[in-house]
Amino acid sequence: MMLRMPQNALLPIPQIRLYQNWLRDQRGLRFDSYDALWQWSVTDLPAFWQSIWDYYDLQSPTPHGAVLIEDGIAAAPGRPKQGTAPPGGREPHEVGDRGGPAFRMIDAQWFPGAQVNYARQMLRHVEAAHQAGCAAIISHNEKSLGTAPAREITWLQLRQQVAALALHLQAQGVQPGDRVAAYLPNIPEAMIAFFATVSIGGVWSICAPDMGTQAVLDRFRQIEPKVLFAVDGVAYGGKDLDRRAVVAELCAALPSVKHLVLHDALGLELNAPEFVANCAMFAETVARNDKEVQAFEPLWLPFNHPLWIVYSSGTTGLPKPIVHGHGGTLIVALMGQGLHNDLGASYGTYPNGGKGDPAAAPGRPKQGTAPSGGREPHEVGNRGGSDQYAVIGNPIGFSKSPLIHGMFAEVTGQDMVYTAIEGPLGDQNDGFRATVDAFRAAGGLGMNVTAPFKLDAFAYATERSEAAQLAGAANAMKFEGERVLVQNYDGVGLVRDVTHNLDTPLKGKRVLMLGAGGAARGALLPFLAEGPAELVIANRSLDKAHVLAAIGASKGAVRGCTYSELE
Repeated sequence: MMLRMPQNALLPIPQIRLYQNWLRDQRGLRFDSYDALWQWSVTDLPAFWQSIWDYYDLQSPTPHGAVLIEDGIAAAPGRPKQGTAPPGGREPHEVGDRGGPAFRMIDAQWFPGAQVNYARQMLRHVEAAHQAGCAAIISHNEKSLGTAPAREITWLQLRQQVAALALHLQAQGVQPGDRVAAYLPNIPEAMIAFFATVSIGGVWSICAPDMGTQAVLDRFRQIEPKVLFAVDGVAYGGKDLDRRAVVAELCAALPSVKHLVLHDALGLELNAPEFVANCAMFAETVARNDKEVQAFEPLWLPFNHPLWIVYSSGTTGLPKPIVHGHGGTLIVALMGQGLHNDLGASYGTYPNGGKGDPAAAPGRPKQGTAPSGGREPHEVGNRGGSDQYAVIGNPIGFSKSPLIHGMFAEVTGQDMVYTAIEGPLGDQNDGFRATVDAFRAAGGLGMNVTAPFKLDAFAYATERSEAAQLAGAANAMKFEGERVLVQNYDGVGLVRDVTHNLDTPLKGKRVLMLGAGGAARGALLPFLAEGPAELVIANRSLDKAHVLAAIGASKGAVRGCTYSELE
């Protein structure tokens, strides 16, 4: 497995493993298999969904009195779900229980008392993601793909445009619960319109412009939208498809629409009054950037406040509107997209609401501090999660280390994850330090180091072995809390390969070593320990060859020269 690591590196540790480590450290819960984790998640619903709330650091200005209320009864953590018997007793309201009424799923109340907002959760990421240089939206359309750079919208631009459009909708009379419909393709403008709508409590619904007038009306007539977002046309299959006539038909057939926001994707001539008297252009509405825009914040809404409306296929009659709520959609998306699809924040290890601190998930101690109970959450020998190791280099695709260590772990029975990380290059290589910092913060126990980072590893250390000190380079790092111990095994492995695998003793021989970099420094003392008659170090820079020869002078016969002197 190879993962390319940017300077503000993401980690190659699966999100679900990070979550399991958090459960172990903060809840004292350990699961030996995925099936065991799944069984817990579907039997102890309050504990599982509260853990998702806490792990992702969801926020509310008001507390929730319970995670789940079933048939008027708050389900406490540790209480099995309906249809399963609790330890030593019978479920009081299980389906079919003659002693009480049957419980209906539709009557369940999740996180009563909590307030959330889907857009507010997204906007929590703005500052940290922007500071890390991450774009909020990167997009192409059919015309730009392969012919022009991708369109990018920064996090600051996204926040400003969402706020400007949200204030525009409020000025048009949109209140919480009002429906806002969109006849838009999958473009950044659709995302901005969605976030603006839901940020003020509007209920979103969208149909694609490849749908005909009647198919759209079959859906939108049922929900009676107050505002309609629409596009003048789309490009598909190399052709521009004019949708102005459809937009006019929609406006005429939807008397509930009081305001139209038009996006001129194709730049076609638009006569706004032909659509609806109260009309605005999308680009103009999102251009506003005054103090009110800068101060805008999404509304806090009840956990189950409607977020969007989707539809059934309509094969057995009119399409049936299906309403999803803010809280349920948000927390299920975090669980599904995060833990199952392995998506996390681009600017840090943990997807914890945009804090951007790779060393601290919600409630999790930073590396080097002990949790309650006194043990470092990722110390060597912690059997609650896989031991995390990696090799770092650039390039790194050639490395067989993950394969070799994987086979080693299988033979020895060690629960280990070993990955290859392509570290960032740079003259002042802060990228190497940031990458290693992030790996340690997520519980990494050690790293092998290959070119060109051996000198960086040596500089990063707090403690260095004699071999590493003499070589001035390191190819192995061990992390113990705040301690970083480094060693240099380059020469030991090379000498053993020559003397044992190639059956070539070095004692009394003249040995030529090409180069005077980190690898040569590591090999210097092990070669001299074999007692060669002379070790010659040839390098393009004579000064470097002389420096390395001086380091080994007390251990044996060694001299430096240039490549031309070998001739």
